[in-house]
Amino acid sequence: MSYTINFMTAAYGPYAIFAGPYLASTLLTYPDAYCELLVHEQPVSGSFVELLRQLCGERFHFRVVSRHGKIPHTLRWLTVPEQRAELTYISDVDILVSGHGIPEYHRKVMAQTGLPYSNTYRPNAKPGRLTGLHCVATEPYYAKLTEAVQQRYWQSALVDEELLYALCEELHGIPADVSGQPQHGIHLSPQRLPLSEECGWGVQGWLTSFLRLARQPEWQALRELFHPQVMAQFISRLEFCIEQMVFDVPWERRSPAAWKTGVLV
Repeated sequence: MSYTINFMTAAYGPYAIFAGPYLASTLLTYPDAYCELLVHEQPVSGSFVELLRQLCGERFHFRVVSRHGKIPHTLRWLTVPEQRAELTYISDVDILVSGHGIPEYHRKVMAQTGLPYSNTYRPNAKPGRLTGLHCVATEPYYAKLTEAVQQRYWQSALVDEELLYALCEELHGIPADVSGQPQHGIHLSPQRLPLSEECGWGVQGWLTSFLRLARQPEWQALRELFHPQVMAQFISRLEFCIEQMVFDVPWERRSPAAWKTGVLV
């Protein structure tokens, strides 16, 4: 089967707990998409995998990849996807992807820039950095990421978005536009406060699309099998924030089906 888009990211170390919500959100939001997770070991339970296959089919796999001594965030920039799709979208595993239109948006950006990827650079960063939200036209982009190039960057002292900037600058060029890059969903970052106006989770901007996702029976069933730590520290905090923002009376927070009575459609 050919796919329009393959969501590929790394789920290592403390970020492995986000694998369940990431898989559920991407595959439910995009029924024609694939998801390829780079891991050290399977980061979700067998029960979760079984249910996800029942609901979404064989549209995902876990791929054990050596880190080559690099931090996990760097791994995703130097790994060529096994699942070939028209587009490969690489982002953070702690994002709940609920926004529609990812392929259309990034195709438009690539048509405007003439580059085989869609991203933007951080103008005040030294050394240069791109954002961690990187959509590429799979074939032309990875054709230049040869084994020799990979090996050279594995040995580089650069990490994460600095490495991505240097890699793209060498192989493809850097876009002139420095406008913001949409994250396409709520970002459950451990480094951010949920409702911070400066650099929060983006709850306000993605509230409606997340509620559309969270009201699906499939999400509610998979939610019961998320890692206990991600539930306690992130999903429950998110649901509490939504309760305070949207609903007049509290709902049974362990049963999001109650959201059907909420004020948003």
